[in-house]
Amino acid sequence: MSSCESTVAIVILTCDQRDLALTCLRSLYTSAGFQHIIVIDNGSRDGTADAIEGEFPSVHVIRSATNLGVAGGRNLGIQRALDLEADYVWILDNDTVVPPGAPQALLHYMSRHPDVGIAAATVCWGSEPTTIWSTSGQLQWLLGEARHPERGMPYDSLKAPESEAAFISGCNMFVRAEVFRRCGLLDERFFYGYEDVDLSLRARSIGYRLVSLRSPMILHYHQSALGTISPLKVYFGVRSRFLFMELHAPRWLWFAFCIAWLVQFLTRYAPGRFLRGDTASVRAAYWGLRDYVTRRWAYPSNLE
Repeated sequence: MSSCESTVAIVILTCDQRDLALTCLRSLYTSAGFQHIIVIDNGSRDGTADAIEGEFPSVHVIRSATNLGVAGGRNLGIQRALDLEADYVWILDNDTVVPPGAPQALLHYMSRHPDVGIAAATVCWGSEPTTIWSTSGQLQWLLGEARHPERGMPYDSLKAPESEAAFISGCNMFVRAEVFRRCGLLDERFFYGYEDVDLSLRARSIGYRLVSLRSPMILHYHQSALGTISPLKVYFGVRSRFLFMELHAPRWLWFAFCIAWLVQFLTRYAPGRFLRGDTASVRAAYWGLRDYVTRRWAYPSNLE
């Protein structure tokens, strides 16, 4: 199917970030190359949905009464995109700014490379537009870490027009709809974090390549709804990392990871946080591990 015959749906999740979401949408409407924009309001209390419907009446707004998490919220939009028979689904964070021509560039690349299941633009910091925030993601398996080795490097240091990735960041995933039809939607046990890495590895397991492109480049203002290093972020980081490793690591590596994590937690993380008076993060890490072990995937109300 040629790019001019393909249908692209853009899926944006937002929660109490009205101004960022509006800025993102304004940037998208400077481009062509897509047919649908779907915004999921994940339980906002700041009038986000009303503001979007007022300024952009053609946007499909889905209102969720409660926060379904990243995976649950995005799944509402992905399912709507599939119902609309989109050929591609571009998942974007609501704090991104997209330059003119970016959707067309990604669509053109994907139409010429049917073996690529997920592609991504290079992402630079909104506050430092010449500095990389993310490009091809890589995995450090022993620690269960999903990393962006080029983060902080100058954008001009990227020379190759494309690079293979171990995973694609959920900030900006241009996904062939067939990936969702064959692999399923995002795993909602990953309430926050690693849902993108999990989907990436499922796409690779059925033979698709993952590619990060030097161009186009988009900007990311990185305004996490959970804060910079909040206890909630620590909690989900631990819970999601253990689940990810259980699902994707070989058994021997899974056991090695468990031992390495526990040693690091007991000898470095917990003592260091206690010395800084940050007992909340230590408790959050413990609760994340506890809830993973006891298979509690709901939102942790004790950390609100």
